[in-house]
Amino acid sequence: MQKEVLTREKIKYNCKAEFYTLFFNAIKLIIFCILVILFTFFWFSSLLSMPKLAWFLSSIFFLIIILIPISVLIQYKQLRLIYNNKFNIVRDKLVSCQEKEIYHHPKLRIFSTPNTLHFKLYGKYLLFPGKYYKSSKYKMSDDGIVNTALIDDEFYLILVKNKIVYVYNTKLFELQE
Repeated sequence: MQKEVLTREKIKYNCKAEFYTLFFNAIKLIIFCILVILFTFFWFSSLLSMPKLAWFLSSIFFLIIILIPISVLIQYKQLRLIYNNKFNIVRDKLVSCQEKEIYHHPKLRIFSTPNTLHFKLYGKYLLFPGKYYKSSKYKMSDDGIVNTALIDDEFYLILVKNKIVYVYNTKLFELQE
């Protein structure tokens, strides 16, 4: 298998692409919440029998609208450190791999826990659903990373303030400083 070259510039590119995805998804969610607030308020207040319910539902979605930019700003601060080259690249061995568990609940939709990779020196890394490895050769999901990883595989860990931000399997990537 031919390895892809991993450089600091590619890591920064992945960071930038992730932020743009996060930002545009946040904007879509905010617009959706605003539409739900408007619909809820006008629908229930026009009925005149449930104005308290309209205010209650609107306030929940208004709270979501406030929390989304806060979470985007927190993520932005972390990604900005990567973009400004304030990150470390270290090697670590995979100790264990925990696949996500999917739960079915009769009254709720299906929900699951994220895939988790446990490393010898730097602890665990949660793989939330999404696309990883924005590269020319490997476009892998969280499940793909877990399925190709074996115990004792070496990984390049991208650390910001000793917290794992990205992982790259050394079977697929070769670091070039």
